[in-house]
Amino acid sequence: MVPDYKEIKIVDDYTVRFITKAPTPEALYMLENISIVPPKYFQEWDKKDYAHLTRNMVGTGPYKFVEWVKDDHITLVFNKEWWGKKVDFERVILRPIPENATRVAALITGEIDACWGVSIPDIPAWKRTKTPM
Repeated sequence: MVPDYKEIKIVDDYTVRFITKAPTPEALYMLENISIVPPKYFQEWDKKDYAHLTRNMVGTGPYKFVEWVKDDHITLVFNKEWWGKKVDFERVILRPIPENATRVAALITGEIDACWGVSIPDIPAWKRTKTPM
């Protein structure tokens, strides 16, 4: 869901002003999932093919997409053209581990460096390792 806009103004190269039709305190939360893409890409996009957005990565950010292996991992590397603050890692591999016990075991053994979603019963085992979550 997006706010009900009255007007959107481009202030300068780094500022966009959103004017809503009514007070919208949750506007920032609503904007969290909106993607910014180059105009040409958006104009050429077939609006019936929503999966296209996930298959073809576009945009800007501190990392560049390198590889996606479905149901296994996504690899990102530092974007040397990134204009923001310095990142902590040159390379990041994101790997889904849906099974909680497997995810915690990977964290405890050092197979992965960090994770989220550690269940409450697994916290004492994790704390003994002093590994970041």
